[in-house]
Amino acid sequence: SGTDAAGNQIANQNFSGANVQYNAFANPLAVWNNVRPAILGLDNGHNSGTGLLRGMPFWNVDLSVKKNFRITERFSTTFSTVFTNLFNHDQFSDGTIDLSNPGCLGVLTAGCSASGATQISNPRQIELSLRINF
Repeated sequence: SGTDAAGNQIANQNFSGANVQYNAFANPLAVWNNVRPAILGLDNGHNSGTGLLRGMPFWNVDLSVKKNFRITERFSTTFSTVFTNLFNHDQFSDGTIDLSNPGCLGVLTAGCSASGATQISNPRQIELSLRINF
């Protein structure tokens, strides 16, 4: 974060209870210095608009394991486990890119994010099951 030439505070919102600020940009002040308001008639969709700034990367790994144990010819059991978000990887929501609010430029905390939440993924979940077949 920092202050631009006009005195605007860039990406330095402080929220109560937030110890650390996560930002989508390594240098938000450099990003701010490279944006300008749209010029009507010049910026008309084919050279600006959607697709210029990408969101945060999203990946998730789920795992399922099953094992069938034969007890007799007639009875068997199946043990299965399902891991959702196996590596417990955080999925941050996209920050706001709002030129009217330079204090929130790329900030990923709950007060500035587009969805109102910092994390959009669930923590790791493990489901264990045992089925008896007869």
